[in-house]
Amino acid sequence: MSDISRTDSSISDYSPLSQACIRALTDRMDDKRKFAANEIEKMTAEFAMSNNLTMVNRLIIVLGRRFCLSHHQNTRKGGLLGLAAVMVGFKNGSLTEPPPEMIEEVVRPVLTCLLDSDPRVRHYACEALINVTKVARANILPQFELVFDSLTKMVADNDITVRAGSESIDRLLKDIIVETNDLKLEDFVVKLEEYIYTKNPCTRMFIISWVRLLDSKVDIIKYLPHLLDGILNCLYDSNDEIRASILVLLSEFLNKIVTRPSDETNISALIKILLKHTRNVRESPVQYNCIAWIRQLIRLMDGSQLLSFTPDILSAILPCLAYQPIEDFDLDGRVFNATASKRHIPTPVDQGNICEISNLVNSSLQELVINVLCDRKNTSNLDPISSDLVAILEVLSNELQRQEHPVIRLAILDWFRALRDAEPEFISLQLSQPKLFQPLLDTLSARSDAVVKNALRVITEIFHDDISEDQQQMRRNVSGIVDESSSKDDDDQDSRKSYGRSSQNQPKSPMSSTAKRVAITTNETPVVNQCEPNIQRFIQALYKTFRENELVFEERGTFIVLNLCSMIAPDRVYSSFAEIIKEEKTDFKFAYNLVQKLNQILLTTQPLFALRSRLSNDDDPDLVVLFHNLYMAWCHSPIAAITLCLLTNHHRHANEMVMALSRTDITVELMIQIDWIVQLIESPVFAPLRIRLLDPNNNHFLIQALYGLLMILPQSDAYRKLSNRLNQVHRFMSMNTQTTHLRTSQSASSKPTTTSSTSSHSSSGPAKEPKKAGLSLPVSSSSTSLETLMKHFHNVQNLRTKHMVSRNVDVE
Repeated sequence: MSDISRTDSSISDYSPLSQACIRALTDRMDDKRKFAANEIEKMTAEFAMSNNLTMVNRLIIVLGRRFCLSHHQNTRKGGLLGLAAVMVGFKNGSLTEPPPEMIEEVVRPVLTCLLDSDPRVRHYACEALINVTKVARANILPQFELVFDSLTKMVADNDITVRAGSESIDRLLKDIIVETNDLKLEDFVVKLEEYIYTKNPCTRMFIISWVRLLDSKVDIIKYLPHLLDGILNCLYDSNDEIRASILVLLSEFLNKIVTRPSDETNISALIKILLKHTRNVRESPVQYNCIAWIRQLIRLMDGSQLLSFTPDILSAILPCLAYQPIEDFDLDGRVFNATASKRHIPTPVDQGNICEISNLVNSSLQELVINVLCDRKNTSNLDPISSDLVAILEVLSNELQRQEHPVIRLAILDWFRALRDAEPEFISLQLSQPKLFQPLLDTLSARSDAVVKNALRVITEIFHDDISEDQQQMRRNVSGIVDESSSKDDDDQDSRKSYGRSSQNQPKSPMSSTAKRVAITTNETPVVNQCEPNIQRFIQALYKTFRENELVFEERGTFIVLNLCSMIAPDRVYSSFAEIIKEEKTDFKFAYNLVQKLNQILLTTQPLFALRSRLSNDDDPDLVVLFHNLYMAWCHSPIAAITLCLLTNHHRHANEMVMALSRTDITVELMIQIDWIVQLIESPVFAPLRIRLLDPNNNHFLIQALYGLLMILPQSDAYRKLSNRLNQVHRFMSMNTQTTHLRTSQSASSKPTTTSSTSSHSSSGPAKEPKKAGLSLPVSSSSTSLETLMKHFHNVQNLRTKHMVSRNVDVE
């Protein structure tokens, strides 16, 4: 028996309840408690008919405070039944709705019992709250927040009867809200924002249902910044029903924002939330939907907003442009699936759709930004945009350094070009600063050929504005070469095999396989005016990069130089390199290697055919200066200097250098280089030189130089090749001499009176080599200039020798 029914002295404290009613209300039997509740309902109806609100309130206080807060569960159950009976009796006996004060006095103890540890007590509390809500209707709204707080716990209750009761209360409250439309929306949004971060799936569904209700009743879009973050968090739920509901809700919100734009929509706040989730995950629908929202919202932003948010959007969107691991891409950025079966591949929704939508956002954003920049340029609007552009460039540069995927890097480089087209002077000035220029320079070491070519285009456009018409043919030559080997450009092994098979006709140079990989540029590739002086700064930076990064120099050096020559006049590129190399006084080894590589590119690649042709004839006097610059640098490699003289038809000087070479230390490396010269002479590049051997009378210095190389070579394949070539020349000379003598004898016998001047003229010996048809030094100082060049050659060789000796001493 409960403590309430133990003594008669306590009965007066529970009036107007009778002793029998108290005992029945606290009984453990449900039927007896229900019987007592019916008695309370009748009593309350009589009080209500007589408008005796004092007794009704007294009854509510007794039931709420004495019964519902009791320590005995049966007493709490009876109190809850009694409170429900009071509200039903009041409705039956009164013509008016219960006042808010009465509702508050009833609701508070009921809500307290909803937290009871006994599930049966919680069930009785649910039933009581249902009856209270039915009676109170709109008068329960002052207690709405308290009821809502309890509902968020009831919907996740372990007891199924409690959850069922919470659903009934939820429906009643929603009906009341729809009927009255009298809810403090601002306060309720704060309440929703508090509970929407819950991780319980039942509570999440409950909160989502209320958000959907508000969306149907009021313009909730202006409150969306308070809710969007929590709504997106619900997408992380593993429950398919919750995710589907959230996706539908997000779609409805976005449709409202796009179709009915409003000044009350805080797009900036929404973008910040979306960017947070875009950066957060990779393998969920959250990212896709956030990017889809960003795509639509950026179209609603004004110019200032767009520029200010572009850096943050780019930092979030660019990494989403490609999800495949870097190993899934070849050097040109093409996807292959050779190892797909060995790794976990993201689902098509996560991988393909996100990449596609990110690319659309990137393209749209770029177009919008460029339009804003162009509009501001064409109007009198003088709003400062420099800070926004600097922020955009910094983000692009940071991402260029951070990201290694070729698709992302190509997109960043496309941004640089687009921004420069819109603001050429400002962007070129900013990108030429070391902080932003260095990432571009570092990109030249990328594995992707497409990335390297586009990086070179951006760099050349930074330093140059004009396009040289003289280089259009160069562009076409580079665009059309090595079509037959393009399919092998990404396979170093196949390139080496192909190179080896053609070694009978091509020089076997120590150049890496990338020398065969010639840049194939499109018709959109800019060819820069060779008169631009700023190219020297870029070449200086490239020279430093080659010197500090041996891997870039060895693996990408040839490819970079070839593409650079397709964008800038080759003679300007070579002249710039030569001016830097000839001033090198410390790192002779690097200068030697660079000269070797530049020389190999000059002599063996098709794109530089025009430059080789110009160097081998005297039609262009300006190339005398180029030859002089090249020679001063090429002296770092004696073999390169000799080949340069052979190419430019300075045979006498080449012979002198061969003689000087014979007096130096003949190393294995030097023998390899001489071997390479022999292979080069046998290649199509030096076909004109071989034709000159048919005129020995006018090219005896050339023959002497070749004999000098032959004497330096040991007995080897190269020796035999050059010896066979010279033997053929000697045989031709013998045949020519015999033919000449025969003709002379026949002429003398048929015409005895004829003077011997003709005979003497035809048999004149190689006493003096006439002026050659190649590049000529100034006539007034030809011998002096050649002596100066030879002196420079000897000086450089002495410096190199001393440098090598000092290095060997340091090593020992």
